[in-house]
Amino acid sequence: MAAAAQSSSRLADVRRWRDDPVAFASEMLGITPWSRQVDLLHAVRDHDYVAVRSGHKCSKSNSIAILALWWSITRPGARVVLTAPANHQVENILWPELKLLYAGARFPLGGRLLDDPRSGLKLGDKWGVFGLTTDKPERIAGLSGDKLMFLVDEASGYPEDLFTAMFGNLAGGGKVVLTGNPTQTSGSFYNAFHSNAERWHAVHISSEESPNFHGGSVPGLATPEWAAWAAGEWGIDSPLYDVRVRGQFPKQSSTAVVGLWIVEAAYKRWAETSADGPLDIGVDVARFGDDDSVIQPRRGLKAFEPVVVHGLDTVQVAGKVLEVVRAQRQTSERPRVKVDVIGVGGGVADILRQSNEVQLVEVNVSERAAEENEYPNLRSELWFAMAKWLEGGGAIPHDTKLEGELVAPVYSFDVRGRRKVESKDDIKKRMKRSPDRADALALSIYAAPTTHIAAPGAKSNTYRFAGSARGF
Repeated sequence: MAAAAQSSSRLADVRRWRDDPVAFASEMLGITPWSRQVDLLHAVRDHDYVAVRSGHKCSKSNSIAILALWWSITRPGARVVLTAPANHQVENILWPELKLLYAGARFPLGGRLLDDPRSGLKLGDKWGVFGLTTDKPERIAGLSGDKLMFLVDEASGYPEDLFTAMFGNLAGGGKVVLTGNPTQTSGSFYNAFHSNAERWHAVHISSEESPNFHGGSVPGLATPEWAAWAAGEWGIDSPLYDVRVRGQFPKQSSTAVVGLWIVEAAYKRWAETSADGPLDIGVDVARFGDDDSVIQPRRGLKAFEPVVVHGLDTVQVAGKVLEVVRAQRQTSERPRVKVDVIGVGGGVADILRQSNEVQLVEVNVSERAAEENEYPNLRSELWFAMAKWLEGGGAIPHDTKLEGELVAPVYSFDVRGRRKVESKDDIKKRMKRSPDRADALALSIYAAPTTHIAAPGAKSNTYRFAGSARGF
């Protein structure tokens, strides 16, 4: 009799939670959502098309997991699809969050939860939650039903053809929730806040709204200390600060050399990008006492973690370069090492020229470009080639300093209509540091003609890129 009464009580709870995801979170999952998280959960309860742009550490992943469990548990026969542009986001972030909530629930949620998000949480026949990442629209198009919910994370970078298939599935009912940092100024996620705003319920959450900015202490949410770090790392007027702290679409100049969305995509695909091809190493040598010397190795479309040193003389920097060569090279390989020889970089090149372990390429970025009708100097050509490499699939490690430096430079036009990237000194005035990491990456990307590579002990011609930009 007691068991029957308890079952009846639980059924009443489930019916009540059907229209109250906040109560479901607190009473079933043991979570107390913070104020803006409450707004997000209520928005999904009340609207079928919801788009959420936010800064970092705003409980986005936690909210997605709550919504997935709430919708599936309170609606027999419901299906929830967790999806994102990259499998990493579903497998390593969203699914562990859902598993944590499921395991910590105050009452058994039922069903069978599997480790693989593709198998998902099975609550019944075609009922439950599963993860899906794909580049094939037909895999999305086969899903339908009035109890279907799509939860799309990192929606700013989600492929448009998949959105088209997804929206077609909702003709018979259901919900779609788009969440993410607002990195791109085009596409369905951007349009949900602009040209298609009347069709969407839009939610904006800034990291600065976290209770931790207003006297609270909530573990896991953004803190003033982190925001201060971000301001120092990127600059308070940087597009990175706009996106990752304020949750605003980037106010990046139309003359930016590298778009923020390109950088975001490049570091997100890094773990899954193969390192193929010969080893190339770019070396940007510190010119002043507060600058860094950066040694950037790369193979094909994958840039490795840079080696950053400070306060070393030319002999020590050259020694560090050879350390990197020995650690990264394959048997009998002589990597191409491209050194910016302006200023003290010339001293590093003098030392490396004596080594038979490398193919030394001396680069003077102030010289004229190979494509003289497009760029007034080699520095501008290098930067635009790097932008093309990134856009064409180049992958970079997650390095906040590198990301800030990549999106900082703008270009102007000279009297001949050629694109000229602003100088290193001008960038330093704005960023309060030199873009050493980005310059080293740009050096690593260009391929040098063999006629401009020095034999050991011989003076090389200064590197001049021959031919059109090839990316690598």
